[in-house]
Amino acid sequence: SVGYYMALHLPDQLQITVLTNSVTIAEVLRKKENVLVILLGGEMSHRGHCHDYYTIQMVKNIQIDKAFLSHTALSIEFGASIHNSAGVEFGKAVMENATMNIGVYPSAKIGKHSIHSVCRIEDYDLLITDENVSEDFLTQVQELGVDFVVTWI
Repeated sequence: SVGYYMALHLPDQLQITVLTNSVTIAEVLRKKENVLVILLGGEMSHRGHCHDYYTIQMVKNIQIDKAFLSHTALSIEFGASIHNSAGVEFGKAVMENATMNIGVYPSAKIGKHSIHSVCRIEDYDLLITDENVSEDFLTQVQELGVDFVVTWI
């Protein structure tokens, strides 16, 4: 849902190429004239996402400038985590091919963990969250050497 709302709020005049594995996000972006959409294909989940072997192979052949990632949960101890193991390797492939990895996590996802770890917090170059995040979490992130931005809802 984070990626979907980011897509909805991209300024219409912004000229950008977006790589996505979500047909829902691609559908939103295809209506924006200045956005070139690269839809990663493969076996699609019931939620409209592709993150299988074929999708990962596509990602490995694309240099990504900035990757905006959001997973099910984020904690200091377990890092970014998800429910579905199929998305782990996809997330890692995206992060390996990106020049900058940006984690976008609403405060409701912070301090929680799911089943499968995708990455450590230190693997992000920047974290973006909202003003409801705890100061303790931000202090710990800062101690890990990760930059962060707090936005207002």
